[in-house]
Amino acid sequence: MTQAIVSIGCNCTVAIWLKGQRLRTQSLLFDWTRSTLQSVVDVLTRGLAWHLGHMDDPGYPVDYPHHPGNRAYKERCARRFFDVMEHAQDLLLVHCSPHTVRPGDLAAVEHAVALHRQDFRVLCLYGFKGKGAGVVSRTELSPRTAYLTIDAPKEFNTNRMTGEFYDDLARKVLPAMDRSQIYVSGAVEVEDVDPA
Repeated sequence: MTQAIVSIGCNCTVAIWLKGQRLRTQSLLFDWTRSTLQSVVDVLTRGLAWHLGHMDDPGYPVDYPHHPGNRAYKERCARRFFDVMEHAQDLLLVHCSPHTVRPGDLAAVEHAVALHRQDFRVLCLYGFKGKGAGVVSRTELSPRTAYLTIDAPKEFNTNRMTGEFYDDLARKVLPAMDRSQIYVSGAVEVEDVDPA
């Protein structure tokens, strides 16, 4: 069985965290971006062709601060993302935010993903700067979507999500994975260098 844990924003801290846990092997659409859950819904609802045709438009809902003018890179990441959406056998989409997230926004994401497949899970972590106590609450919004509130050393927007606290958090909230089972998209055979 191939597995994939995929970042769906809200910024690059999720990709950094997953990379540090050795749970991602290549850059995907929302890894090195700033995006909202509505951005994720827009891209998933409209599909790859729409994304490729509009990603350079003013006001496009996904911001690429690390690769603003690199269209080829953005295309590769998008093609891989949609390939993983279609082919990974076990799919977990992870969103981390420094702000509370409305259940309706997560329901919209779940609906948009369901346009592509039925077997997936969504995990949303709201991380606020506190005492670093860890998971404060876990709410199952549906059989496929969970919302966790995390008391973190720093809010999720202003740190790289690395170190002992985040390693421990990953062990508690992410599934254990054998790296040999991580789905690697064959959509584009180019290795990308992650920023910073």
